[in-house]
Amino acid sequence: MLKPPSGKGDYNAMLRKWFLPLVFMLILISTFACRPDPAPVPRSEEATNGREVVIDDLDREVTLPRHVERVVSLSPAATETLFAIGAGDKVVGVTTLADYPPEVNDLPRVGGYMTESLSIERIIDLQPDLVISAGSLQVGIIEQLDDLGIATLAVEPNSLPDIMKSIRRIGKAVGCEANADKIATDLELKIDAMKQRLEGVDRPTVYYEVSNKPLMAAGPESFLGQLIEIAGGRNIFADTKEAYPYVNMEELVRRNPQIILVPNRPAVITNVMQRDGWQLIDAIKQRRVFSVDEDQVSRTGPRIVAGLDIIAKSIHPERFSDPPSSQEAP
Repeated sequence: MLKPPSGKGDYNAMLRKWFLPLVFMLILISTFACRPDPAPVPRSEEATNGREVVIDDLDREVTLPRHVERVVSLSPAATETLFAIGAGDKVVGVTTLADYPPEVNDLPRVGGYMTESLSIERIIDLQPDLVISAGSLQVGIIEQLDDLGIATLAVEPNSLPDIMKSIRRIGKAVGCEANADKIATDLELKIDAMKQRLEGVDRPTVYYEVSNKPLMAAGPESFLGQLIEIAGGRNIFADTKEAYPYVNMEELVRRNPQIILVPNRPAVITNVMQRDGWQLIDAIKQRRVFSVDEDQVSRTGPRIVAGLDIIAKSIHPERFSDPPSSQEAP
């Protein structure tokens, strides 16, 4: 039990022994209790054990490997992007649909495009650091790869700005960020140049046929619909909400396109020209039906601007010195 101080010296001694340390402790508690919590790290900048986390086109958080040396690409467009940005030497496997650039012809194949045609065993055998998938059509294989702990980046751009983002994202994932940004910027400049070149032109109405069984058109939310507008045309289905709307023949005839664009499949122009009921369409009457290189127009990679060039020359050949590379109705 503490005794009361018997004099000034005893009082000062007690002050030093009990009161001053107590005050010091209260000051420390007050200081740390008032310190604000550290600011949260944005999701796109998170890291796991030093590895960056990105959000892919399926809104999945993907933890990227620190060093990517082996890539399996399940998307022909992503394959083209990888080679264009200088990462072709990292690609160790592709799908049967990959045919560009020519260097892919010697690479192992892991199956087709849809989940059911892809071989998880072949992918595993190639020991990839990273798999780049085509997105929603390959959800099944993505889930299997996730279960195995194999990093899988889903790339599924739906618009021209999305294509540029996907090129940059792939570059970041494989350590070729500067090259990817340079290529994407160059593509953006070429698109802007085409807009300026065709500014003020008369805009004929255009129907782009994605599929004929059933009839499917390119809508305004699709990159194909955007290509038509930039190329100086007016998409006859620009008022639809879907990226790729199903259409019927009666409505197509009623909207009466002046130009019809179709993918370059065997005998496709002859097929279109001879369809029952289509003879009332201006594009058929004037023989303005063009087949375009499907790979260049439809693959969401660096050759998309070449696809824009094909469409623009088909719609406005008078604005270009060289003829279109599309095939015209005879």
